[in-house]
Amino acid sequence: MPNYTIKSSLWNVSPYNYKQIISFPLHFKDLSLKNSENRILITNFLNKNSKRDVLNVEFWQNKLVLDNYKKNINSDFEKSFLHLFFLTKNNKLKNFDLKKYFFKNFNYFSEPAKNTVLKNY
Repeated sequence: MPNYTIKSSLWNVSPYNYKQIISFPLHFKDLSLKNSENRILITNFLNKNSKRDVLNVEFWQNKLVLDNYKKNINSDFEKSFLHLFFLTKNNKLKNFDLKKYFFKNFNYFSEPAKNTVLKNY
């Protein structure tokens, strides 16, 4: 684990985006998401990178997949969903998929998030 601490501390000053987190040199794409420790590790790296990739649709899609595992105890998935929902507004097919996801998981969203999505439906 000390290796990840060094990587974690240096990641804040690095110029890399989320694609470097997922692939070489860290190879997080090969880790199983069924393991909660792996999800926490990847989520921590993605959280450090969220300001850099705020307009990147693929970043928020990956973040939503990770946040979906703990949506009943954590509201980060709402933030990921809303970012992705507004970034894909011009992509009708992806936006339609997100609308279906929203209605299937309606009970997990807070009232402000529900209102935001429904206003922009």
